[in-house]
Amino acid sequence: QSCNPFSQFQSPGDGIVDLTDNKVHDIEIIVTDLHKNRSTTSFQIQKSSKDIMTDGSHISCDSIIDRQVGQYSVSMGDESFYSPVQLEITQGTVTIAGRSYPSVTVGQAKTSVQKYYEISCAIPKGSITGYTMISYDGKGRLIHFGGDTLGGRFVARVDQLGTFALWKDTQAPKVTAVNLSKDMRTPWKVRIKDNLISDGKAADLSYVGTINGEWVRWQYDSKNDMLIFSDWDKIPNGPLELRLEVIDHSGNVSVLTRSFRSDS
Repeated sequence: QSCNPFSQFQSPGDGIVDLTDNKVHDIEIIVTDLHKNRSTTSFQIQKSSKDIMTDGSHISCDSIIDRQVGQYSVSMGDESFYSPVQLEITQGTVTIAGRSYPSVTVGQAKTSVQKYYEISCAIPKGSITGYTMISYDGKGRLIHFGGDTLGGRFVARVDQLGTFALWKDTQAPKVTAVNLSKDMRTPWKVRIKDNLISDGKAADLSYVGTINGEWVRWQYDSKNDMLIFSDWDKIPNGPLELRLEVIDHSGNVSVLTRSFRSDS
């Protein structure tokens, strides 16, 4: 059985080796491209002497998963993986910003996912806004997956395995003026930072800038997480009212304003 989407790919059997016989198995993997170039690797495997406890959930290419674990539901369509996997889905807790939250762990983060799948849970009573599904990237940093609110549930579409938790983000992004000189000869620079991401990367932030109520273009420097404005010919003479709004994925807003006169 093959989960590989490439039509030229062939795999005998389902790629599963039965290790319950406790024997040493010789494995040879041969890869041939469309031009008949060939690479081969060989190795041996044997069942570990230490038993590994699993929930017995062997996932084939055509498996469809719809499982409730604690407060979370996990739904996967067929061909969600590149090859058959052993998938455990367990409940637990994670600590975010000093507080403990119920979580769900879906498989191992190192396992690649071929399709987006859904993780959902009931939204706690009260406000239904500001929620996001939290997980971690390969460096252990917090990342988020946005979602929709459907029938009192938060539904997130995710493209990785790992540990996930529903979290309500109520903290607005940080906006710091680096240079807003009145002489208007050097570019204005404003650094933006999302509180969710520890290293300051702000890919989930959106922004709107106006001068005297009219939209102006700010350029985003992704390397330094900084907004830059230098289109001096686009602004009027006389008193200026600068307003810059920065919005995160949960709708939290920070506003930076400045009032000054143009020297033009």
